[in-house]
Amino acid sequence: MKIIYKIFISFILLYLLYGVFLSQFELNIIKPSIGRVHPEGFYDYAGVLNIHSLKSTGSGDYKDIVLAAQKTGLDFIFITDLNDIDVDKTAEKYYDHLLVFIDSEFSYLDSRVLFYGKEKYKDFSSIGQSQAKISDRLSDHNSSTNKDGLLVLAHPFKSGHEWQGDLPSSFDGIEVLNLKSIWQSVWKNNKLSFFWSMFIYPFNPELALLRMFPFPKREFKLWDQLNAKKRTLGFAGTDAEAKLKFPKNLEIPSYETLFNIIRTHVILSSELTGDFRRDSKKIKQALVKGHFYFSLDKMANPVGFNAIVSGPTKKNYVMGEKISWTESLELDINFQQKPLYPIDVMIFKDGEKILSSDSINTTYKILEPGVYRIVVRIIPTFPIPDGKKWVPWIITNPFFIK
Repeated sequence: MKIIYKIFISFILLYLLYGVFLSQFELNIIKPSIGRVHPEGFYDYAGVLNIHSLKSTGSGDYKDIVLAAQKTGLDFIFITDLNDIDVDKTAEKYYDHLLVFIDSEFSYLDSRVLFYGKEKYKDFSSIGQSQAKISDRLSDHNSSTNKDGLLVLAHPFKSGHEWQGDLPSSFDGIEVLNLKSIWQSVWKNNKLSFFWSMFIYPFNPELALLRMFPFPKREFKLWDQLNAKKRTLGFAGTDAEAKLKFPKNLEIPSYETLFNIIRTHVILSSELTGDFRRDSKKIKQALVKGHFYFSLDKMANPVGFNAIVSGPTKKNYVMGEKISWTESLELDINFQQKPLYPIDVMIFKDGEKILSSDSINTTYKILEPGVYRIVVRIIPTFPIPDGKKWVPWIITNPFFIK
């Protein structure tokens, strides 16, 4: 018994020592910058999409969520409560420097669909009405993406909520990344990795979640298939709920933790001014036009990153744009700061990788029409037992060149 007791005590001490190391661990992929860094000629604002409050499946009220978003330095958030038939648009406003949007997520068949930037929900006063209106929207193949907000399919491969059959072309976009779906997939397919993350979670919750992050192959494949038929935007959602809440406000995972991990960056031609009406319009239009990318900001803040297509007129086209092909089109991908670890800047055309670069400045001459998107991955060194491994860092919306 004494030997077992000593082994147990030794294990606890080793665990605590390892925990102290983990609590201090930072990936340090990019040296911290002083102040905000915008890409040259544009403005980059970061936000989080797909957040749930206690009105549906979350544990925090609007005040809790706003406070967490402010603590993490976000510029905007979209709260999208599940089956919220009483959407409170009066809560849409500036909270200090934070823009808050209120939209909704609805059950539809076995799946979930999100609205972003929808102005009116008066015809969604019951679950039955919402189902009918969503069905009408999906049946209208001629609907414009800015008719009344964007309709986005949430977590297309989440267990129990997969879309059955062909995906309607009337969806404006799909979630390429969904944090809750990712963790559930790891639990289903690699329980050892999941339990190791739970083992280290008390010491460094963000690292525990980041180390499980996969390369979203199935989502990319679906996204590329949809873009071969119709312009379809890619989104990232936190599905933030802070669901498990314990005494002393211990939430697993907390809103603050999730808001730090993955963010949506909109690219604007003019800066936000503090005027809610004007600024909210800018954010919503950027989403409609696809002028945004999403990144694992906890891996590294993508300070100054941008990708633009330039043509013979010297006009710069932002990601998400539809562009008429000419022989002199060039795609330029730039970082304003060199990462401390190797990066792999990948350009995909119609789903096939056509270029891989390890430079912070990459130029590619566009030889033919197609759907061009960019993925940047990075290979940091995680604590034992993970070591070095490639992780997707930045994913852009495509350039649609016809």
